[in-house]
Amino acid sequence: MAYNYLVEGDAVVVLQKFNTNDKGKTPLVIGTKLQVIKIDEDGDANMKQLHGEWTCWIFSSNFKKLKIIDKNDKTDYYE
Repeated sequence: MAYNYLVEGDAVVVLQKFNTNDKGKTPLVIGTKLQVIKIDEDGDANMKQLHGEWTCWIFSSNFKKLKIIDKNDKTDYYE
């Protein structure tokens, strides 16, 4: 089941560890905050680190491992 609920500009936090879906397969740990830059025609998201420049791709099948948050959320979600 795909979770296509994110839109460009949304801020999210990682709730479950997984790897990005780009060539780098970068591990994302719980608490990592990202912002959606673009949603492509397949529903996948190009994201950047919230308040940073690092970018990655995340397939819509991994959206269930994310939670939408306010961009100014200061909560520490790390394990």
